[in-house]
Parts: sequence; C-alpha cells; structure tokens
Amino acid sequence: MKPYLPRSAVSPKVALGKSKLHGDGVFARERIPAGETVMVFGGKILTREQAQSDDYRVRSIWPVGEDAYLGLPVSDTAISLDEYLNHSCDANCWLADEVTLTAKRAIESGEEITLDQGTWKRDSALLQIGQHLRETLGEEVFDDHNVFLQSVDAAIRRRNVK
Repeated sequence: MKPYLPRSAVSPKVALGKSKLHGDGVFARERIPAGETVMVFGGKILTREQAQSDDYRVRSIWPVGEDAYLGLPVSDTAISLDEYLNHSCDANCWLADEVTLTAKRAIESGEEITLDQGTWKRDSALLQIGQHLRETLGEEVFDDHNVFLQSVDAAIRRRNVK
C-alpha cells in the first residue's frame, strides 16, 4: 500500500463556514483556478473492521482501496476541514486520484467547496451499503441533501452502534 499523509492537507485558500446545504461547510477564501488542488485526504490506514469501529471519527473515514481506508482516531480532536465537505450533484471539485481533491472548474471567493459523493469509485462493501440505504430509506430521500443526511443520522442513531 502506498503511503498517505497522517492528516489531510488543506489549501490555505479554503476555510470553514456556515453552509446553505447542510450545517457547516468549506468555502473558498479566494478564487481557486480549475485544476488546483484543494485538499489531499490523509489519516491512519485502516481495515474495514477498524473503519466500522467506534475508534475513528466517522466523517474522517475515506476509502482508498478494497478494504483500505484512511481515518482519524476519536482521540484526535483537532478540526479537519475534510469532515465538513458537502455533497452536490453539480459539484465544483472532483478527485484526481483516490485522495486528491481538485477544482473541477474555477471556484470564486465565498463559494462553497462541494463534491459529488455518488461518483467516487468505492469498494464493494460501500456500494452494498449505498444500495441498502436506497432500499431502506427510499429513493426519494436522495433527492434532497438535507433530508438524506437527516435520514442517515436517524438510521445511525437507531442502529445504536457500540
């Protein structure tokens, strides 16, 4: 397995702010040209079992291969902006490789950084989870980002994972 950064590297051109999409988000502090790197995801290399445990911050888990993930332990309390990225079907960023988020087009100052989570290459377990969510929550939940997140949060709470 190739080496990864111990924490995500974030462009100084982005910052945390209030999102119209969902809670907090990541925003451009200044113009970001198309093709420029916005973030490089990092974390400890995990197996699927580790990623599914309560030992790692859920929003920091990032797939990098079949049964391979990056994540931050819950003991690491420092803010990691990658955990605040929001989804958009018309995203302004995309992945250049499994960990490098780049601007798909020029992003203006003040614009929220978004990515389309449905277009990433996922491992088979994540594809199965996505299919299960669609079957369990209903297809209409995926039409509205906020409804989707509320439904997933509620399902996680019902699951009552250790």
